[in-house]
Amino acid sequence: MLLNPLNIPYFLFNENLIAPEEVVCKDFTIHNNHSRNNNFIINKYQDDPLFVKQVKTYEAEKIHTLSREATCYWLADNNPEFSSWKAIMPEYKTFDFNNHILVTAYYPSSSLYDHLKEHPHSKNNISNQMAKILYDCHNPRLPKILQDQYAQYFPSEIPFVFKMASDHFRSGWRQNDAHTRELFELIQSDSDYITSMEKISHQWETSTIIHADIKFQNLLIDPQGQIKIIDWETCDIGDPTWDLAAVFHMYFLAWTNGALQSNHKRETSSSILTFTESYMQNQLHEFWNTYGACAGWNEDQTDLMLRKTLSFTALKLVHTSFEITTQSKQIDSYVGKILQLGLNILKDPDSVIKELLNF
Repeated sequence: MLLNPLNIPYFLFNENLIAPEEVVCKDFTIHNNHSRNNNFIINKYQDDPLFVKQVKTYEAEKIHTLSREATCYWLADNNPEFSSWKAIMPEYKTFDFNNHILVTAYYPSSSLYDHLKEHPHSKNNISNQMAKILYDCHNPRLPKILQDQYAQYFPSEIPFVFKMASDHFRSGWRQNDAHTRELFELIQSDSDYITSMEKISHQWETSTIIHADIKFQNLLIDPQGQIKIIDWETCDIGDPTWDLAAVFHMYFLAWTNGALQSNHKRETSSSILTFTESYMQNQLHEFWNTYGACAGWNEDQTDLMLRKTLSFTALKLVHTSFEITTQSKQIDSYVGKILQLGLNILKDPDSVIKELLNF
């Protein structure tokens, strides 16, 4: 059964998530919010809206990732070891294994991306919250539970970007358009880039649960300023540094947009998030110091982890340059800036730490 606005009320009846009288109430509405899945927002007069997610097609990979996400929600709701997750994700309602339908509470919140566009110098303690939330996710006791009971959903996969250096990035990437080939050639022209990426590929450690898709769009902020994480489909057992690097990566991208805009090298629409260098620095300082305090790092550990995080950030920048080029069918100043930043990190991390991050 694939859900649609006509049959979704019957599904919700059967799951005891709505009462028949709610459907005839004028406040009952169904909104399609489709992306890679079929998503529905259900509003009810009881002021308890629901978010319903179902795979669009019964493909094994899509079914597997949605089941993985549902398992995360179920564990937060039912396993005391995961109880701290309940505060950082929408409330779990149910999961239909046969029809691959996940239902959670829906929060009338904005994504952190939209919030920061509207409040570019937000003082909502955002970076501190992100650090504490990720530290809770990275609890070292939790992977054993997943490995013992839910290994089929959490395969401990290494992100593909770590394999890009093999065969000079070509394995697994589309080579059938001129812009992607041009980007390959641009990266291959600097042997230091490839050598450095090959070294980084051996730094991956499997030690904690990670979200693995941290970005501003996957972070919600409610009217009280509290952050929740959504889209747990890529959650896995892996290296916590990958999530830390994701935070650096998203701040670097917004700063790059801001720098290009201020230099009049790129027209930036109001839909693009931009940061000043000082705002980026302040937010990353707060994030890093808070996470380090939670983890109890000493000075040497802090320095070691910062360098590893920056190395992983460089890989993310390379990956992003390919994603942008594939979508836009061109290599513009933004892609060039991203690649240059990644290369600077790999070649001279000390300068990046001192001059760009002001650590």
